[in-house]
Amino acid sequence: MVFPFLTAIFFPDYGYQGIPWDLYLLHFFFFAIVIPFHVIIFAARNAQTVKPNGVKDWLKGETKATKDELDTMFPNNFPTA
Repeated sequence: MVFPFLTAIFFPDYGYQGIPWDLYLLHFFFFAIVIPFHVIIFAARNAQTVKPNGVKDWLKGETKATKDELDTMFPNNFPTA
């Protein structure tokens, strides 16, 4: 019973029609959504363990710089009317 299952997994026979479209869709979903989501989650966990107060310290530094707009990390250089 195991051998037909393993054969179907590793050596599928799709016949003359080729690979079905939903298999392409499944692989696209996996590589375009699941993998980047895991990369983001693991990076966030790593950043949390390395520097637990990183975002809090960054925001604290930004609130001090709001007095002078040019001292901020992201100054507003867009022309205003």
